[in-house]
Formats: sequence, structure tokens, C-alpha cells
Amino acid sequence: MKRLLFLLLTACCVFPLQAQKCSGYYYLRNNAEIEMTIYDATDNASGKTVYKITSVRSAGDSTISDLSIHITTKTNRPS
Repeated sequence: MKRLLFLLLTACCVFPLQAQKCSGYYYLRNNAEIEMTIYDATDNASGKTVYKITSVRSAGDSTISDLSIHITTKTNRPS
């Protein structure tokens, strides 16, 4: 019983120490484009936001993503 408890505690401590894989994260994919529609209180589309990832690079232990944001209203005018 003690051995089983020890193995469970060890597993709980070791698994969270694994590094995260960020390569699948949308905002870290080079040349990706993410579009989000904005809705009003009556569930009608009132605008949209488009995120365009322009570059992704590594700097030391960090990954840096540059992006541009384009926001339009329901009349397709930039806000």
C-alpha cells in the first residue's frame, strides 16, 4: 500500500514538470490568420477582428510572435 501511494505521489510530481508544446498554439504559427466575429446582444454580427501573424521567432527561452490586428464594424468600415 505504501509503495502504491509513493508511486502515485511521484507520478503527480513528475508529469506536471514536462514542458508545454506551444507549436500548435494559433498565435505562434507563422503566417496564420485568425478571424473572430463580434456579436451584439441580439446575436447579430456587428463586426469582426482579423489577427494576421507576421513573424514568429525564438529569443532565449521565449517564443515571440508579431501580429497585426484589423477590426471592422458591421458596415465593413475600419474602426
